[in-house]
Amino acid sequence: KLFGISEFTMRIPDIILGTIFVFAGYRSGKLLVNKRVGYFTSLLILSSTYIIELISGRQSTDHNDFSFLVYISLSIWSFIEYNYSKNKIWIYLIGVFSGFAILCKWFVGLLIYSGWIFLKILTKKIPLSSNKDLFLSLCITLIIATPWQLFTFFKYPIEAKLENQNNAMHFFRPIEGHDGNLSFYIDNFNNLYGILALTLVLPAFIIFYYKINDKRIYAVLTGMVVIIYLFYSIAATKMISFTIVVALIIFLSFATLLDFILKKFENIKISRFSFKASIFLIVLIFSIYRFDIENLQAKHTLWKKENTHSQLLMHIKEVFNSLNLPNNSVIFNVREKYYVDAMFYTGLPSYGFIPSEEQYQDLKSKGRRIAVFEPETVLPDYLINDSTVIIICKFKY
Repeated sequence: KLFGISEFTMRIPDIILGTIFVFAGYRSGKLLVNKRVGYFTSLLILSSTYIIELISGRQSTDHNDFSFLVYISLSIWSFIEYNYSKNKIWIYLIGVFSGFAILCKWFVGLLIYSGWIFLKILTKKIPLSSNKDLFLSLCITLIIATPWQLFTFFKYPIEAKLENQNNAMHFFRPIEGHDGNLSFYIDNFNNLYGILALTLVLPAFIIFYYKINDKRIYAVLTGMVVIIYLFYSIAATKMISFTIVVALIIFLSFATLLDFILKKFENIKISRFSFKASIFLIVLIFSIYRFDIENLQAKHTLWKKENTHSQLLMHIKEVFNSLNLPNNSVIFNVREKYYVDAMFYTGLPSYGFIPSEEQYQDLKSKGRRIAVFEPETVLPDYLINDSTVIIICKFKY
């Protein structure tokens, strides 16, 4: 509403969420270990190529996965803040962010409560009277997440039932061809966190254990990482972004390892200026290395001819912007998944198939104009014989 309709405007929500995520990473690291670990956690988030590609839309299911990652991360951050300050505002925020996560991508949004319950067990706070904070937060989560579930169940019972069945089937069989073996997420760990990440993750968590200010919180955070990786490894449907919901915890461990290594340099007897200059250069080189500039250039610029994906999207944008259709039009037979792009650029309902005669008659009765991209084969007679049907030349790509 503020900035109009454009590709950049569509990315603003993720940019805002990403900025908040960076701050949450800083605060979490500062509270758990020290200020520099907070800084390095923010730096790792900022220099994550995979996160940049989610924000920019270069990875699939971008908005959904990134929003889910941030809301779960914010619930973890709020949990950390609450355990250090005991301020009740954080109880409410845990509930709010967890509720947002459920609305975004269902039950894994409750992840923080698994960690919270584990902490209650560790501290032997089993009686209900010792868990009022947890129940209050959970009630807020349910207040946020439940109305939509009830609305869809009563307003669209058939669709809601099918969606719930489909959600459950993700665990038992690969959906839409997204399968993989038990080691799928381990094999893709470096794709999420960078080269050598898999080699360094165990040392990072060991150092994190020794440096963290509260060992019980360490157990909670590590437990959530284990739960996520076990759950999604066992599930039949696999997509690379599923486990990224615990990225904040993994970044915290890597930041602690980086802080530990740099502290070893502090023992070298050099001037204060030389030491600070050395640290600056190390951090600068590290950040540039993590950005993976060549990969970003290859995907986000046209300097390599192999980047046909960007060229295709530019061509598709040009095609849809060139259409001059009546405002009551409905577009059909758009190639592959680009009916979504068609709706974005034209503002008209668009589909990837040729309408049946029944659909054709229904649209005609509602005063809608039918526009159809010319297929490889012959169009049905009911479309050819209607002079009001707009035939658009074939996609040429």
